[in-house]
Amino acid sequence: MRAMWDRALLGGPTSSRRFAGLVILSRLRFLGPSRRLELVQDERQRGGCVVCLGLEPKAERFLLSGAIDGSISLFDLEHRPDRQDSGLQRGTPQDDSRPSANLGVATTEPRVVRPVCFMGRGVRRRAPTESPAGPLVDDGGASLQGHTYAVTSVQWYPVDSGVFVSGGLDSMVKLWDAESRTPVLDVACGGKVYCARMPALASGAGASHCLVAVGRGSGATLLIDLRVGAVAHKIGRGLTGGVWALDWSPRSEHQLATGGEDRAVRLWDLRRAGGGGVGPAGGGVGGLAG
Repeated sequence: MRAMWDRALLGGPTSSRRFAGLVILSRLRFLGPSRRLELVQDERQRGGCVVCLGLEPKAERFLLSGAIDGSISLFDLEHRPDRQDSGLQRGTPQDDSRPSANLGVATTEPRVVRPVCFMGRGVRRRAPTESPAGPLVDDGGASLQGHTYAVTSVQWYPVDSGVFVSGGLDSMVKLWDAESRTPVLDVACGGKVYCARMPALASGAGASHCLVAVGRGSGATLLIDLRVGAVAHKIGRGLTGGVWALDWSPRSEHQLATGGEDRAVRLWDLRRAGGGGVGPAGGGVGGLAG
C-alpha cells in the first residue's frame, strides 16, 4: 500500500510522517454522519440544544450529553431495542442491513438509540423573604439535585465508569453516581462554569492528586479536590477575562493548559508557583484538546 501511494500521489518515496498525514486526510474526506446509529434525545428535554458530550474512555460505550436546559442524558451506544420497538428478540444480535425494495441491494438503516437514563434539571424556588414575584434561587435543600441552568461540561471519571463530573452556568460543579443517577457532591464555584476537566491520570497508578480544573466566566481557575469536596487551589489570580477552555496534559498530571477571553493560552505546572503563557491567540480561545 505504501508503494502504491508513493507512485500515485507523490511520484516517489516519502517519509513515514508525511505518509501518515496523507492517510488521515484521505479518511477525513469520507467523514460524515453515521448511517448505522442515530441518537434521539428524551422528550422531557426542554430546548433541545446539546452543549457538551462526554464518552466513557475505557469501553467507549456510554455517552453523556449535557443540554442547555440543565438536563443530562446517558446513552448506551451498544443498546439494542427490544422486540416491541424493532421486531427483534431482546439480546439477539441485530442485523442493520435490510434488502431494499427498490434497488434489490442491501442498505443500512440507522439503529435508533434513546437515553437509558435521563437526569432532569434541578428545581428552583422563590426566596422565602421575597414576594411571589421575587427572583428565583437554587433550591438549598438537603437533597442534592441536577443543574438549574445549562450544563457546559460533562466528563466520566477516568478510572471509574460509575462516576462522572459536570459543570454548569448555575456556578456549580457536581460529582454524580451514574447508577443512582444522583449527585453525591456539590461544589459552588462563585461564577458561571464554562469548563471542568479531570486529568486522564486521575487516581490512576502513581497519581498524586484528584483535582478537577474549573474555568469560570471571570477570575482565577479553580482546582477542586474531590477527596475533600472543596476548592483546594486557585491559579491565575489577577488575570482578566474568563477561562473558556482548559485541558490537562495526557502525560503529566501536574500540567494544565488554559485559554480564554484574554486571547492567550497558558501552560501551568502545579508543582511551581507561577505559570507561563504559550503564545497569543488571534482571538478568544474557545477550545483545547490534549
